[in-house]
Amino acid sequence: PDGTKLYIGGTFKTVNGVSLRNVARLDTRTGAPVTSFDVATSAAVDTIAATNTTVYLGGHFKKVNNLTRVGLAAVDATTGAVDAGFDNQLSGGLGRGGALFTETLKLTHDNTKLVVVHTGRRVDDQDRYGAAIIDTQTKKLLPWRTDLWQDNLPPVGGIQQVQAADVS
Repeated sequence: PDGTKLYIGGTFKTVNGVSLRNVARLDTRTGAPVTSFDVATSAAVDTIAATNTTVYLGGHFKKVNNLTRVGLAAVDATTGAVDAGFDNQLSGGLGRGGALFTETLKLTHDNTKLVVVHTGRRVDDQDRYGAAIIDTQTKKLLPWRTDLWQDNLPPVGGIQQVQAADVS
């Protein structure tokens, strides 16, 4: 966000010869990995949203830095340490073949809310079919919810997937 960092996610084991698992921070001047940002996920990181202090990760993973974080996690933007207070895991996969992952993360313009588009039934053990909003200050799930996916799952065979989302 301040123009000095570039966070990348995907499915990889190295970046420029440095051992990194699925997420990395690059120096925007040199393109080199910043090794002090130390994060490893158990599977693909599909989406990233970042503030100057926190990096939100979404994807197919079940662990981040060997801690259980299913599909959604927050890490320190400098060190990569998992934010223990941000525990909003996904459950109840509704994607193809029961897939459970975060498709899109978007921060509001003031960075106070994180919109999470996912393929699950629940976030933090609360019903939030397909979409949820998390308060970035309290790190808690907000009461907002939509019935769009819940109302339309039976007609389409119980599979859901959103390709993109945005905040206005």
